[in-house]
Amino acid sequence: MTRKLTITAFVLSLLFFIPFAPLVGLILGIVALKKQTPLQGLAIAAIVIGAIMSLFMVPFMLGLILRFLRAQMFV
Repeated sequence: MTRKLTITAFVLSLLFFIPFAPLVGLILGIVALKKQTPLQGLAIAAIVIGAIMSLFMVPFMLGLILRFLRAQMFV
């Protein structure tokens, strides 16, 4: 069970093109690390990659929302 959780966290942290998938991968990576899985290195990698991808995702999503709202103002 914990191996599947760790692998799922790692895969979700890599899926940057799906909104909020890296954030879910980050959370699952933290949960997997707390459970002392045999794949601790993969859980740490999921946490690091998920955090980095989430930091890039927030300004991107905010920019998309602001652009959409600005386009609605001129319609």
